[in-house]
Amino acid sequence: ATLNEGCVIQAHSLEEGAFKSDFIRIGKGCTLGPSAFVHYGVVMGEGSVVDVDSFVMKGEELEPNSIWRGNPAKLHRFVEPITDDGS
Repeated sequence: ATLNEGCVIQAHSLEEGAFKSDFIRIGKGCTLGPSAFVHYGVVMGEGSVVDVDSFVMKGEELEPNSIWRGNPAKLHRFVEPITDDGS
C-alpha cells in the first residue's frame, strides 16, 4: 500500500458519547492520496485508490481496482489492474 502525506487512518470514533471502533483492511497495492481520510470498518479491495482530500465513511467496502473521491467519497471509476510484469 502507498500512504501519502497527511492521510489519516482512523479506527475509532466518539459518537453521541459512545466510543466505537472497528478494523480497517487495506488490500495489496492500495493508495491513500494526500490528506485522504479512512474511517473505521472500511475494507479497501486490492488496488483501490482514495483520491486527494477524500473521506471514506465508516463501513464502506471499496471494490478492487476502483478509484474513490469526494467528501463523502463515492465510486469515481474502475481501473485496469497492474500486473507483476508491469503490463
